[in-house]
Amino acid sequence: MKRNARDAAYDVLFSMEQKKAYSNLALDRALSLPLADERDASLIKKLTDGVLERKMTLDYQIKRHLLSPKIRIKPPVRTILRMGIYEILFCDGIPARASVNEYVQLAKKRGYSHASGLINAILRKTAESGLLLPPKGTAEFLSVFYSCPLQMLALLHKVYGKDTESFLAASLKKPKIYGRVNTLRTNMDTLCSVLAAEGIQITPSNVLPDAFYFTDSAAFMRTQAFASGLFHIQDLSSQLCCAALLPAEGQSVLDVCAAPGGKTFTIAETLANTGSVLSCDIYRHKIDLIQNGADRLGLTNVTARLRDAATDETPLQGAVRELEEETGLRNADLRFIGELYTSPAILTEVIHMYIATGFTAGEQHPDDDEFVRLVTMPLDKAVQKILDGEIKDAKTQAAVLKTALLLKD
Repeated sequence: MKRNARDAAYDVLFSMEQKKAYSNLALDRALSLPLADERDASLIKKLTDGVLERKMTLDYQIKRHLLSPKIRIKPPVRTILRMGIYEILFCDGIPARASVNEYVQLAKKRGYSHASGLINAILRKTAESGLLLPPKGTAEFLSVFYSCPLQMLALLHKVYGKDTESFLAASLKKPKIYGRVNTLRTNMDTLCSVLAAEGIQITPSNVLPDAFYFTDSAAFMRTQAFASGLFHIQDLSSQLCCAALLPAEGQSVLDVCAAPGGKTFTIAETLANTGSVLSCDIYRHKIDLIQNGADRLGLTNVTARLRDAATDETPLQGAVRELEEETGLRNADLRFIGELYTSPAILTEVIHMYIATGFTAGEQHPDDDEFVRLVTMPLDKAVQKILDGEIKDAKTQAAVLKTALLLKD
């Protein structure tokens, strides 16, 4: 069933309020579903972003218009009120009468007919009074107008002093949404034409080649160009990081905090589907998000792995680090690093292929019979013992692997 913009925006905001959903994922999901009018995508995004950005401002209006502070408002009804107040105060081109009616109907549709009178009264009062604020020149005024908690306001004032209000004003400006051309499938001129045919206008960036920003960005995910993997979304600052990295074809790169995947995708495209990119995050649903994005873009050199870069070293990490420090190599073939610590077969292959050529004879311990026994065992058994936790010291792990590889040859 096709939904209108207010239905869809309500679902996004309610899922965030009650189910702690991520705003970007909930919004992306809403924009991917059928809509009654394709133009509704812009209003969905405007309502969702606006209510999130102005929540304190909107709640202040509700408080001022309530007949009694003792009136308790259920979370779903408060969400509808926030949406309606935002639309009346901050959305141009929509008659206030129409907005009031739409949100009264939305409340009834969602099973809150008992609250329709309250919603009608508060929204009508909002339309009559306009934006209500505390006295100018007070901290409360800045807090309500810029939707910034007083505690954070005090912290910002310590840092920015007299420029605090300028900082707050800048924080409410709508940033440009940037994308990047998938150079493996198209180029800037072609993408501009393809998107224009779908009603989406983009402007090439004058800062980086293959970067662009949207003139009207709300509906880009509904385009065939997006579905076909002709571009991905990535902020310009993040794209600049990738440009500074200057990855060369054939190299291996580790992205340790990768979601939602923009840096991974740009690096993989720069590598022209050669080399490898190991893309890590600590949440399974974000790993799926990265891998799905890579698949959509046709990036075969990306591997997404569930990994926490802040945790203590697990078996074999210490050994690999010691070997890297000794040989001067770093993150040898990162496409496999995520699997080194669980697969003896892959570890054997990777160490042999990418590190063995840099080995030199390590320290010897002729008086330590156990050490001699360890360093003279076959490589596969050495790997398994490290995986099983029988060899815990990183330097010993490195020596065992190094000697095993030398003996193997």
